[in-house]
Parts: sequence; structure tokens; C-alpha cells
Amino acid sequence: MPASYDEQGNYEYPEGFDPETGEWLPGYEKQREEWEHQYAEARARFEAHRRQVEESRKADEEEAAATQTDDSGEDGAAASAGGDGGSSTPRGGRGSRTGGSRQATPGSGAVTSSSSPGAAATGTLASDEALAALREKLSGGQS
Repeated sequence: MPASYDEQGNYEYPEGFDPETGEWLPGYEKQREEWEHQYAEARARFEAHRRQVEESRKADEEEAAATQTDDSGEDGAAASAGGDGGSSTPRGGRGSRTGGSRQATPGSGAVTSSSSPGAAATGTLASDEALAALREKLSGGQS
């Protein structure tokens, strides 16, 4: 009993359901059971999707926090290392860390912290200074 819609896009209720009263008519118990079973399955898929999105957001936030912590330590290491050795190490470290978190949460690549509400204020690029520092690191200090 897949969902169906009329020409105007209005939902067509299953046979035996009275949309005006919101009740099932007598004699349509089989259709009601089938519809309730499909609804329960769809609800379970929806809840699983919501959990996956939430876990992905948390993983992205944790990764951003770890990157912020690592970046503050790496800046000091890059200054003491002369800059050249420090610029390649953060990229390698960040790449392996990003790959690990993506593998731990399948499908999380489609949802990023930038797609969540309020991420701009709490993400790693929350300020112009942070963005400038990232540009500097990615260009290898050549800008």
C-alpha cells in the first residue's frame, strides 16, 4: 500500500480510512493492519536517520574541537620547526583524522557541520582570523 497522491499533490488515503473523521471504517481491519505496519517501518527508518544525522553532527563538532586544539599546538611547533616541516605535518594529521571519523560513521559525508544551524558561530572557521590562519597553512606560508 504505497503512498499515492492526486493530480494536485494531495495525499490519497488508503481504502477504508475516513479522512474527515480520522477513523478506519468497519470491515477494513486488514488494510488498517497493513498501513500501521508500513507506518511503523517508516517511522523506524526516520528515527534511525535522525540518530545518524545527530551522531554525524556530534562527530563533526568533536573533530572541529580537536582540530582547534591541534591547531593551537601545531602553530607553536611550526614556529619552532622553522615553518617548512610544520606545514606538511598538519595536513597529513588532519587528513588521517578526517578519514577515520568518516569511516566510523557511514554516510556522514553527506552531512557536515556547516549544514547544521548555528555552525558558523561554533565551527573552526568562526572568525576571519581563523579563516586567514587556515589559508596561510594551506598555502604553505607562501601568501
